[in-house]
Amino acid sequence: MNTNTVRYNQPYKFRVHYYSDHGNGPTNYTVTIKLYNGTPQQTTLTYTGGLAVSNSSNDQPTNTGADWKDIATITLTQPTAATVAPVVQSTPETGLTITVPAPPLSERLRLKP
Repeated sequence: MNTNTVRYNQPYKFRVHYYSDHGNGPTNYTVTIKLYNGTPQQTTLTYTGGLAVSNSSNDQPTNTGADWKDIATITLTQPTAATVAPVVQSTPETGLTITVPAPPLSERLRLKP
């Protein structure tokens, strides 16, 4: 996989799955998403929660159920003068949506400290 490729306007979904409780019952999770890591624009978003149901047979990435939690959907966009910082929105219908202006590779390489 080429980590230098940006797929603009395609959603990246961040989810957690409680695969197995190993007899320990409910579990808690902490998800940290760093945007613009290592740059002056670095933004860190942290989300916590709990899952009470595990299901090892419901492990496909597109599955749903009480053993899954959708954390965020991130969409990378080309930056414009009006959009230079991430926009975080949360609604009951769509959950957490983060739009992140991401410059092309040539500009990202120039920005590295």
